Amino acid sequence: MATRSANIEVHGTKASLVVPDPNTFGGDVLMRGLGETQWQVVEAKAGYRTGRRGYGLAELAGGAPPRASGRLAYHVLDVMESLLASAKSGQATTVTSTCERPAVVPLTDG
Repeated sequence: MATRSANIEVHGTKASLVVPDPNTFGGDVLMRGLGETQWQVVEAKAGYRTGRRGYGLAELAGGAPPRASGRLAYHVLDVMESLLASAKSGQATTVTSTCERPAVVPLTDG
């Protein structure tokens, strides 16, 4: 038996989202709304189209503030723990932490 499940797939109350393998930095982000029959490609609005590892370090070397702050790391952990709790209980779980959103990476070819 074979499968071709997505590396990351998130299901919400209004839509499902599939993102490409984060280790290869390529591919389309897909979204399918509740009740829809087709996946739609989500147009890129930020980031490095041909990006690879190391851009964060290059930004730091150029004097930019770090995007991955401790508060953001804690919030990401809270989201992941909330997902696990939701999966275990079968109920929606509220994420209680917040953090300031980092500045958007301008859409460039990298």
